Amino acid sequence: MALSSIAVGTRRAGLFAAGALALLPMTAQACARDGVPSASLDGRLAVLNRATTHLSVATYAPFMFARPVGRGAALTLAEDNGEIARAHALPADIFKRPWRWSFDDGTPSVYGTRVRHTYRKSGTYRIRVQAYYTVYGAWQDFDYVTIHVR
Repeated sequence: MALSSIAVGTRRAGLFAAGALALLPMTAQACARDGVPSASLDGRLAVLNRATTHLSVATYAPFMFARPVGRGAALTLAEDNGEIARAHALPADIFKRPWRWSFDDGTPSVYGTRVRHTYRKSGTYRIRVQAYYTVYGAWQDFDYVTIHVR
């Protein structure tokens, strides 16, 4: 392979990575539109993620839970359907099915407005919440929240 091909490939990869990082704050448009979080952990709302160092594409989210949680602790997570319906112009059909939650730790997704989860290992994880849009016949990303487990 010619040296110029390697340089072009490296530049494209760098541009792709930079583009991906630039898009990260936009991934949860439904909640990020007004900057008001709707996800909570044990009754405490997530906050805007203002991290500027140690960012990772794999775990970054527009919102985060402010306090780290202990490994092995039973956590209750919820989306506030009332706040979501009031604050966002969303189709009513997204409330006909429960939210789908993924915890970024290899466990299966769970469904519900309020769910329980336990992290077995320390680390930083990105929780993904999806809504089912009947018009598309598919699950769509709705919310992302970073959580720190110690």
